[in-house]
Amino acid sequence: MSISHTIFISPGQPVERLISDIGSACGTLLHVKTPGYIDYSASLGHAAVEVEMSHDYEEDHGIRFEDYDALITVRDFDSNIQRQEQIATEVFRNLAHLDTYCMVLVRDFQRLLDSAAPPRPC
Repeated sequence: MSISHTIFISPGQPVERLISDIGSACGTLLHVKTPGYIDYSASLGHAAVEVEMSHDYEEDHGIRFEDYDALITVRDFDSNIQRQEQIATEVFRNLAHLDTYCMVLVRDFQRLLDSAAPPRPC
């Protein structure tokens, strides 16, 4: 079973701005995926960033997933969990510096690693 690192983020609108900001946070352009549950993705060499613009996750382990519009998942192609977490943390911090989004970074949808919110209420 693989370990996941996911950023739940809100607001997800306007979509173009969110995707542009995620791309900047990753240092690459995101591309539209063919119809499926992943809406946008990008390769980061040893890892991929995948964006879903909606989800059905609800509160679990005290994390209110339903408060967030979209999610960003980082997947390391070699299952290098340390590198995967490092990339997810870097993307999270780059987005947090924008002071635009309410976000949580979670591991395996069970452990809250970090959270951020802009000065204004989410």
